[in-house]
Amino acid sequence: MMNPDDAAKRTLEICQKIHPLLRGIGPEIQGAVLAELTSLWLAGHHPDVRDEMWTMHQLAVWDLLQVNRKIVRGE
Repeated sequence: MMNPDDAAKRTLEICQKIHPLLRGIGPEIQGAVLAELTSLWLAGHHPDVRDEMWTMHQLAVWDLLQVNRKIVRGE
């Protein structure tokens, strides 16, 4: 298992590669792409832990929103 610092670095590297693919295509398509990828990720987990993983994911997204909204919109 990767240590948290390496995982964060790898995550940002992957996001930097994906970001140009989502730029300029509109929020409806962006949301649909993210929903598709999220559903594939969730489907890969055992049914017994999907609810827990979904909750953890939502909390992570909310935490990241607090940082990224300041970057994206200057809030």
